[in-house]
Amino acid sequence: MDLGGFNPQDAQQYLQGVNWPADKQEVVNKAEGNGAPQPMLEQLKNLGGGQFSGPQDVIGKLQGG
Repeated sequence: MDLGGFNPQDAQQYLQGVNWPADKQEVVNKAEGNGAPQPMLEQLKNLGGGQFSGPQDVIGKLQGG
């Protein structure tokens, strides 16, 4: 999945402050609060449910992993 032109380091900055492990809603809320661009927020909202272990887990899923 395309990150909307953002590299993983860009995506990671929007995930700062998340208390890991975190569910999708917590990740979306924190990314939104950190000023993530709308395309990234939409992609986060479309990820499956469950827990994410950390930012690399989220980024991997955004990249289709």
